[in-house]
Amino acid sequence: MSSRWTSPLLLIGAACVVAWLAVGAPLLVYSITLAVFGLPHVLVELRYVDERFRDRLSRPLLLGIGGLLTGIVLLRVTAFAGWTRQSLVPLELGLVVALVAAAGFAVGRRALGTRMLAGLAALVLAAGALWAPLTMLVLLAVLHNLTPVGFLAEALRGSARRRALLLCAATFGALPLVILSGLPELALEALGGRALDVSVLRLGTLRDHLGAFVPAPWQGDSLGVRVFSLAAYLQCLHYAVVLYVLPRLGRVEAAPPSPRRSQGWLSRHAFGLSVTTVSSVFLLWFALSFVEARTVYGFFAAVHAWVELPILLIALGGIGAVRPRAMAR
Repeated sequence: MSSRWTSPLLLIGAACVVAWLAVGAPLLVYSITLAVFGLPHVLVELRYVDERFRDRLSRPLLLGIGGLLTGIVLLRVTAFAGWTRQSLVPLELGLVVALVAAAGFAVGRRALGTRMLAGLAALVLAAGALWAPLTMLVLLAVLHNLTPVGFLAEALRGSARRRALLLCAATFGALPLVILSGLPELALEALGGRALDVSVLRLGTLRDHLGAFVPAPWQGDSLGVRVFSLAAYLQCLHYAVVLYVLPRLGRVEAAPPSPRRSQGWLSRHAFGLSVTTVSSVFLLWFALSFVEARTVYGFFAAVHAWVELPILLIALGGIGAVRPRAMAR
């Protein structure tokens, strides 16, 4: 076997193991990975996005994105004041529509395809906000796990990009379809290897947490469990790319170093130590009260999830326009 295929095959094999675990013990995989890697991946991804894209965004656009994200966080805070989730979600999605629209205007007239994509995304989000806001929010929570594919496509060039996207097609595309087919589920049930409610944290049962990834109409049948398993698997892949791959891509600059890239961030060593410290506190919080910690984590997750939409659209509008020196091979 050629050595250059060994690493991709190992990665696909590792993804298969994660998929197997996510089908066999979805609550365990979801809860442990969220508690251990949830907050670290948010902080690392925010740093990556800032360092890589800040110089491509105008100050008015940055202020607009910041204002809309602040509005989203404030909406989530009002939930503690007794507002119902049903009433707040449409407002949050409305702000997300504004984020997407802002990105569509920002890419300029030359990126017509990206503008059309932004317009279509805004229409779909607006329709979801009007007719099925909770379902739309849950589906976005699952689809959010695919965003690393866009970051890889933006950062890589040539054969490196083709190899990465082929690997993503297998791990982010083919394996999720296998999970949805129900075949791994049937195989594990035949072997007696499924433990849907097992977790080392005090969580209750899987049914208590299906709402994180499964729209309400699907929660009463086996499809709901499959979708949750799929989301738990994609969550693991998302964390792996964000925590392991993107920081290495971020060291390769797409343009000469700019003083703006280092503003507001600690050195990488100090940043890593700070992330580890804060995340350890959150891990203890998850162990003591998973639901409470997840609620607070939701503020951080909302910022990093929603900022990805305009950033990826802007990146798509300029993809290929800059050529990272070390990735041009």
